[in-house]
Amino acid sequence: MSNAKIELNQDASSEASKTLFTLDREVFFIELSKIMKELLAEKNVLIYEALDEGASKLVANSGKIQKNAPILEKGNGLSGYVIRTKRAYYSNNVSRDPLLATIKYPENIVCELCVPVEIGGSVFATVNIQSSNSERKFSQEDVSKVTDILKKFERPITNMKMYLSAKQLNETLLKKIEKKEEELERKLNSTKTSMRRIEEKEMIGKSEVIRKMLELVNKIADANSNILIEGASGTGKELVAQKIHLKSKRADGPYVVVNCGAIPETLIESELFGHEKGSFTGAIAEKQGLVEMANGGTLFLDEVGELSPNMQTKLLRFLQEGEAYRVGSSTPYNVNVRVISATNRDLKKEVEEGRIREDLFYRLNTIKVNVPALRERGEDIKILAEYFLNFQKEPMEHKTLTVSAINVLMNYSWPGNIRELQNVMERAYILSDGRFIDETHLPDCSCQIIEEEGPAEDLWQEMTLELLEKKHIIRTLEHLSGNKTKTAKTLGITVKTLYNKLHSYGMIQSRDSLS
Repeated sequence: MSNAKIELNQDASSEASKTLFTLDREVFFIELSKIMKELLAEKNVLIYEALDEGASKLVANSGKIQKNAPILEKGNGLSGYVIRTKRAYYSNNVSRDPLLATIKYPENIVCELCVPVEIGGSVFATVNIQSSNSERKFSQEDVSKVTDILKKFERPITNMKMYLSAKQLNETLLKKIEKKEEELERKLNSTKTSMRRIEEKEMIGKSEVIRKMLELVNKIADANSNILIEGASGTGKELVAQKIHLKSKRADGPYVVVNCGAIPETLIESELFGHEKGSFTGAIAEKQGLVEMANGGTLFLDEVGELSPNMQTKLLRFLQEGEAYRVGSSTPYNVNVRVISATNRDLKKEVEEGRIREDLFYRLNTIKVNVPALRERGEDIKILAEYFLNFQKEPMEHKTLTVSAINVLMNYSWPGNIRELQNVMERAYILSDGRFIDETHLPDCSCQIIEEEGPAEDLWQEMTLELLEKKHIIRTLEHLSGNKTKTAKTLGITVKTLYNKLHSYGMIQSRDSLS
């Protein structure tokens, strides 16, 4: 580089800028290194691109692209140091400079200057000038000259930085979308696999409430009406939905499950109704929605009460018109599906409190099936307990419940319903060494009979089942020293359900509850 001041006239600046106005990354870096080489009158001008997390890579050398250069980890090399500090650095004796001791230079290189290409407070690249002239001495004046030239090309450099940032963001989003699609595909395949085995599943019980519910299921199975299944967590609502599908004329068609509470708000419309190519960032191809996949069969909307107001409106339009719109499309498509939805909430109460649209409620609630809680099926507790105790066990491995164990089970309120009973039986089988299960093998914190403190004549109190459940949950939580994970596991319910119940009791703040 000449020690004379560099004067870059307007015409030369304009002509050089034109070659940098490109969105081709390789062409841009080739031209940048070529321009810097010509304007600085130096033989070796290298361009390092700043990568993620402080890494860097040599991309161009004196007008030639460098495709196979290794990636330098954060802070490595002179460019890594300059990217990290955002300050220029020069050395007039690279072989004796402690900062450059780990860098392997060609034998003829004696000095190097490195200047950051900084845009918007972040380093986009570095310009490195290497010299083999032992009389060449870099100075702060050289730093200023390189900086002045870069300022004249600020606009095309900024454009390329913005383009590469947008491209990187797009690639990141694409990876996230692909990952999410793979997860949904696995869920759908899992659902289909489950449906092939569903005929083996039976709803066990002989109580009057379960008998009447099954009679209703058989009666409505062939109808095309929408069905709403209500019941507490762990009562078997999805099993009821599957049973309705298998007994219907749509049994040979698809059965698609949509867990409305598990899919993020930003994705559920696309997952449910599909999207067109280019409808949003990352929509690289047309995508069929779960509604289309269910065509000719049954669409099961689990946890339908978790839908946002915006999605409630779109679901209502679909139920009213029998047609749907993919995201990014103004052309509707028609599908022939039967909608079965399920919830552990009281949707009528949700309507009264303004959380669920009234018109959507009536569309979903053409026929309602109430799945009874286990405490309402007293006659079935012994049958179910014995079934779960020896489930998938060889006859020689079967165990038997003692009378005392049965009494404990019969007198428990079962807030976690069938799921809790199944967990208790699985645990009891593991804990017992012999062939019999007695009350000592049942967890004290969940299988004790709930009693009120006070005189014997005041043990019984008139209370609702809801209040009884609340008291038991609170006592279980206290017994386990406030450990919510253990409490949920003991009760046979999810941690989310426990948090929601504690929030409804006013025991935790709303921000701590899991929506």
